[in-house]
Amino acid sequence: MLNYFSRCSCGLRHLVRIERRPWMRLFSSQRFYQCSACGKKQLASERAVNDAVWKYRSQNP
Repeated sequence: MLNYFSRCSCGLRHLVRIERRPWMRLFSSQRFYQCSACGKKQLASERAVNDAVWKYRSQNP
């Protein structure tokens, strides 16, 4: 079984949201993402990902 709870080293700003599998709905605070840099699929907090993207965009206009 793949470990969807470990994060890749690319950073949260590279994550793109994808559709969750039914069992993942048990973790309501987590969303399912795939890294656009390395392709790893992972569960992460939607708020943390949004904050990382906002921070990156505000520093790199």
